[in-house]
Parts: sequence; C-alpha cells; structure tokens
Amino acid sequence: MKKIMVFQENVDKIELLDSDESSLSDYVQKLSSLLKLSDISILHTSSGSVILRPSKVVSFLVSEVKAEVEEIAEQIESPESVDHVDIITDGG
Repeated sequence: MKKIMVFQENVDKIELLDSDESSLSDYVQKLSSLLKLSDISILHTSSGSVILRPSKVVSFLVSEVKAEVEEIAEQIESPESVDHVDIITDGG
C-alpha cells in the first residue's frame, strides 16, 4: 500500500492511501504525469479521489506503508465496521 501526500500552494496537505501493487518508481512516474497537464485533473486512489489543479501542486510525497496501516484502511473501507449517524441536530 502506498501513502500519497499532495502539497499545494496555500493549502494544507492532502493524504491518501492507494492499494496499487506497482513498484514505487512506476507509481511515482504515473503520478508525476499529472503535473504535466494544464487542466484540472482527478487523482483516483483506493481511499478516494481528489480534484487537482496541476499548476498549484508543489509536490507529491509517496511512500510504502506497512501492513498495519493496510489493515486500518480496510477497516475504514468496510461499511460493517462503521457506525453511521442518522440525524445530527443542533443542541439549541
């Protein structure tokens, strides 16, 4: 599993997880191709999708993560393990 951090101008970093099995160098090559685009791009990962403006992206940081993090990600993705809130009301 890979952890991707996206750093943009004047915005907090975005962290994503991706279960892509390709090598780190191949993955980074594919990811860097987004920076060559001039239009808005969509980055799809196993943990979600992000709409990016490549001209505002400063850098990506991609790293391999351990199996423990993969287990946590699977728990997050599994709907059985999530308690859903039906209604949120104002206390006043």
